[in-house]
Amino acid sequence: MTNLIKNKKFTRIMAILLVVLIAFSTMFTLPVSAASGDKVTITFDYCYDSTGNTIKFQQTTVSDGYTVGTPGEELCKIFADGKEAYCIEPGHSLFSGNSLTENGSTVWKNLGTAKQKAINLALLYGKPGSGKNLSGTEDQKWIATQLIVWEFVSGCRSTNDGYKCTNTKYIDGICAGGANPGVKSVYNAISKSLANYSTVPSFASAIASKAETYEMKYSDGKYSVTLTDSNKILDEFTFKTTNGITATKSGNKLTLTSTSAVNDAVIFNSEKLMPDVGKTVLVPYGDASLQDVITGVENDADPIRAYFKVKTSSGNLKLVKTSEDGNVANIEFTVKGENYSKTVKTNSKGEFKLTDLAPGTYTVTENTEEKYAKQNSKTVKVESGKTVTVSFANVLKKWNLTVTKTDAETKIAQGNVVTPKS
Repeated sequence: MTNLIKNKKFTRIMAILLVVLIAFSTMFTLPVSAASGDKVTITFDYCYDSTGNTIKFQQTTVSDGYTVGTPGEELCKIFADGKEAYCIEPGHSLFSGNSLTENGSTVWKNLGTAKQKAINLALLYGKPGSGKNLSGTEDQKWIATQLIVWEFVSGCRSTNDGYKCTNTKYIDGICAGGANPGVKSVYNAISKSLANYSTVPSFASAIASKAETYEMKYSDGKYSVTLTDSNKILDEFTFKTTNGITATKSGNKLTLTSTSAVNDAVIFNSEKLMPDVGKTVLVPYGDASLQDVITGVENDADPIRAYFKVKTSSGNLKLVKTSEDGNVANIEFTVKGENYSKTVKTNSKGEFKLTDLAPGTYTVTENTEEKYAKQNSKTVKVESGKTVTVSFANVLKKWNLTVTKTDAETKIAQGNVVTPKS
């Protein structure tokens, strides 16, 4: 090692640096800079805690047969042409002054898209993407991020939902026995963000086809529904006005409001808010005989989304039929509304009820029998969450009856009798 680490044991620094450079993956192929093939020069610097002491390994850490660090060994940051870098080959040799080739890392290519995705997320939630929101010194943030990168690279952290650590040897190497609590605090914060990455609000689904539908009810001139997120991550999602339905967040509650009826369910497609790193890119550097590293970080190309549907709750229509002659069963009616038409018959009590009607105006028409006076159609308004009742009363038609009296022998009319209308 040269100037920066000339007073420390070469092998100890090398092992630590190698471990630090080991992670970064994404579900997509990360773009690289146009200067592919350029060389960068590697340098190192010590890592310090909040009291100004160098951060050291507490116990021996081994990865795939390579020693990453031993008790008392200082952990150093890696730089590629002055840019902070992260090791993706823990324990492999790398020296100050070595050169690595841009996009020359076979190790990075062989990690696969799942690990590449996971590593990029670790960088987004770690120092490169969220450094301003993490506590501790800049060195503690860098180390915590490097440890999680190592975990992904070496298979000590799952790339499935939750990104759970399955082997704690890297964090234990630095923080065993309660040492370096500042590093552990940052490590836990990044781990928590990774664990919540795939979590959506409890009322939503991460899969559009499984989105649940919620009904807005009518009150005070508007339709609304309030949804509560028991997962307590509502603030990590953004909601936009959709089809006239506004969304308002307050703590763990989301209120959806519309001034108009929504007959067909409207789907909300909400995107998880992720750290924004602008147009920066993640670049791998490598050499077949040296430890490979990565620099930079990228925005999440495919962030988690949350889906749910809302509509105005349906209404009901009830019909009550009466008749002068008591005949109320099996009387036929036609009910029409917007994109709706249905013919129904009354039951033995002279009633029927239509449920799950979209809010709106409906016309009810009786198919009146000849013996009854014709009934005019009636228009009713079906409202969300309510039952509207319409009544029809049949009256028998009235007739005039004229009686002519005739003499049985002479066949001469004797006089007419007219029966009055009842």
